[in-house]
Amino acid sequence: MATFLREIMNPELVAFPESARPDEALERLLALEITAAPVIDADRRPIGVTSIRDLLRDARTRPPMSAPALAVSANMLVEDAAQVLAESGRHHLVVVGSDGRLAGFVTSLDLLRALVGLPPRFPATFPHRDEKLGVAWTDTMPFDASHVAAAPEEAGVLVLSVGGVARTEQDLRVEEAASLRTRLRELRELPLGDGSALARALQRTDLRFRCARTDDPALRAHVVRELRERIERAPVA
Repeated sequence: MATFLREIMNPELVAFPESARPDEALERLLALEITAAPVIDADRRPIGVTSIRDLLRDARTRPPMSAPALAVSANMLVEDAAQVLAESGRHHLVVVGSDGRLAGFVTSLDLLRALVGLPPRFPATFPHRDEKLGVAWTDTMPFDASHVAAAPEEAGVLVLSVGGVARTEQDLRVEEAASLRTRLRELRELPLGDGSALARALQRTDLRFRCARTDDPALRAHVVRELRERIERAPVA
């Protein structure tokens, strides 16, 4: 049975800056099949929580939110966290590290599962940890406008692949980007008539993508190098 919040919190975070557009925030929550996410400042300190209900009720230029964020330490006992949440009338706790920066997110269901001895369970659409490369990948999604709109805004690595859905998935291209969503949108708008390998890939109807967020340039370069070597060794799709 879990004792501390750090054992049950979801560390693979979805969070929105204060400047996020409400429609894009809503689209991302729906794409990830979650109901709420923290809103953070430029230093990744939580300032509130926005939810699907908030976003549907209020279409201002910034995400509406419950503020201030109900923030607790990752070292808080599960029982104490449940007490805090029950007294607050809210459904989510923002978990912070010793520096006050965002470290995780806990829902009322997470706490209930912990209290009855069940392990944590997160949505299948949440990022998948790649221990060998040291990054967490999003789900592999169709390369269409709606899924690109829900891609992370942050810096990281993106991979274009083909296959999936009862077919073996094969990576075609990997690159790093200062903004994953912006780069994916640029790729969708590239001209396709130059005959290049990229143009041919972008014309495929089974093209998919996945992303890994990281603001570490050295880690991005490492991931790109490793995946390019794998792509070069793989047979042509």
